[in-house]
Amino acid sequence: MLILRRCLLTLNLLQASQLTAQEDPQLYWTTHSIEFAVESEELRAPLQRAMNIWNAVSCSSFLLTINPASSNRVQFSSANSQIFQSNEEGRPLAVTRHNYTANSPRLILQVDIFVNEETKKRLSQTDYQNILLHELGHVLGLQHSERFDSIMHKNAKTRFEPFKLIEEDIDCLRDLKPLTHLQARLFEEQQSSIAHQSDGGCSQAGRTDNLLLLLLAILWLGVGQRARFRQCVYARLAAQKRHAE
Repeated sequence: MLILRRCLLTLNLLQASQLTAQEDPQLYWTTHSIEFAVESEELRAPLQRAMNIWNAVSCSSFLLTINPASSNRVQFSSANSQIFQSNEEGRPLAVTRHNYTANSPRLILQVDIFVNEETKKRLSQTDYQNILLHELGHVLGLQHSERFDSIMHKNAKTRFEPFKLIEEDIDCLRDLKPLTHLQARLFEEQQSSIAHQSDGGCSQAGRTDNLLLLLLAILWLGVGQRARFRQCVYARLAAQKRHAE
């Protein structure tokens, strides 16, 4: 089962109300590539710049791209809709909502970023870039940060210059990994085994199948992690060499 650190996305964004971290389900991507279609040309350029910033993080497991055919959307939405519920600070500038499977593990099926259309009257392209950089952080799986200099701080969405990622943002992104289909199956097998275990325990066939799947997962993870580690080391050595030159 994939173990993630505190940056794991646990926001139940299908619900209109805010939920506590203890109540929220863990959500998992099953792909390295996350694509978005842009409904408004006004948002295309700032979205691409925001994607470029996240994509520039070395050793990240995700790639953000624009694809007009994607079911994931970035779009303006009416401020009067139920999407933008008022809080103590007024209506939010943007909201990210996930659609995910009902059973564990909760796999992300589709995601939308809604930008409050009231912002058209007062925000610049730089503001939109910062807003989308923040929302893409939620898409990837980052939670709000307590640091005021982080793009993931809840109030760090607009200012006169583009935000840059701080080390905390980068480390959180590197911690996040998609859940592979094999890992999802192992998770389901484990949950099923716990739910249906009788007084006599699991059958020998069931134990053998689970053990085989577990061994395959460990082997796959070991090979993948070693390859990724080598890529990170080579990338950092190359960066140090360029800096020295």
